[in-house]
Amino acid sequence: MIIKEVMICGFKNIQKIKLDLSCGISALVSCNSYGKSNVLDGLKFASEFISTKPSEKEHMMDDGTFVPLNKNMDRDNFVFELLAIVCDGKYEVKYGFSFEWISNEGGTRIIEEHLLLRTVSSKKFKKMFSRIIGNSFLKTL
Repeated sequence: MIIKEVMICGFKNIQKIKLDLSCGISALVSCNSYGKSNVLDGLKFASEFISTKPSEKEHMMDDGTFVPLNKNMDRDNFVFELLAIVCDGKYEVKYGFSFEWISNEGGTRIIEEHLLLRTVSSKKFKKMFSRIIGNSFLKTL
């Protein structure tokens, strides 16, 4: 798998960042205390969230250390999405999910999750999996 793009929203001081990794070499450069480490922490958090058990996911969503720091962002949901090339360059896959951080209305919950697929030569993605609060869609190949 070759990761082409990554997007993170609603994590610590990151309102939204989209990283284009298709050029081969990427670097995060900015002044001190501008969030470079938070970008890396957000990537680590998302990858751990994807691979962990459902019971642990709930604990991660309740972890107040990752909630957006800015008062203008404190109600922002965590959003993660990646675009990658798979199967020896034949397909592009787009996977993403979002969840609410700690909430006064009964805790946290995953709001949305999706998996889209297309051939590299195609412009349109096909929905393979989609889950939105209360609704699910799964396509069989």
